[in-house]
Amino acid sequence: MDDRARSHFLAVSPQIDIIRGIMWVNPDTDSVYCLDWLQRGAPIERERQLGYQHRNQ
Repeated sequence: MDDRARSHFLAVSPQIDIIRGIMWVNPDTDSVYCLDWLQRGAPIERERQLGYQHRNQ
């Protein structure tokens, strides 16, 4: 359900500025990455933010 929830947040992120900067990591599908990312202090990664848009979109 995590990916489903993320898709809903992505859909409304253009209208709700405050959620655009939220970092989203799914611990179920990114479990190894998630732990490493947290141990590194959870640095900002633009492609994981809810407001991130790929250049080709």
